[in-house]
Amino acid sequence: MDDMSDGLVIESSQSLSFLHNFEVITQSHPTCLVLYAIYKSKTDLIHHLKMYAITNHFQYRTKTSRKISLHVICLDPKCRWTVRAVRLPGVQMFQIRRFCPEHTCSIDYRQGKHRQATATVIAKLIAHKYLDASNKPYPPKQIREDMSMQYGISMSYKKSWKAQKKAMQ
Repeated sequence: MDDMSDGLVIESSQSLSFLHNFEVITQSHPTCLVLYAIYKSKTDLIHHLKMYAITNHFQYRTKTSRKISLHVICLDPKCRWTVRAVRLPGVQMFQIRRFCPEHTCSIDYRQGKHRQATATVIAKLIAHKYLDASNKPYPPKQIREDMSMQYGISMSYKKSWKAQKKAMQ
């Protein structure tokens, strides 16, 4: 988490006495997950997990999701990859408490349509294309091609159209 080269933006959380010297991940485009990492909210953690899965070409499913905990596992029932996180007492922050990074899943679970690549996640990835009004239009067909080239994601035209509309908001 000290290395800024992977795109993580880190914010100190010294004001929370029980966190001591831990750092809170507030913005991410992850290439890795870290045991005991702290996220500002459950929403931030889920977004980080989705981006991690997309970047590392695998899919996961949510085993349990409660107000105080989150447990996700690889889509392949035989795979050992898992993440468990809990909400810290008295705040909305979530911390990864258990993490098994080893993937033993087959290639069938690692390609094709990607369940974590929702229109909202893709919209966040392409939003920068709509910040400058002088840019050429970025049509859904181009979004599909770019997501396939950059992340190996095959997606429907409808999903790319929804992502475009969300990114333009």
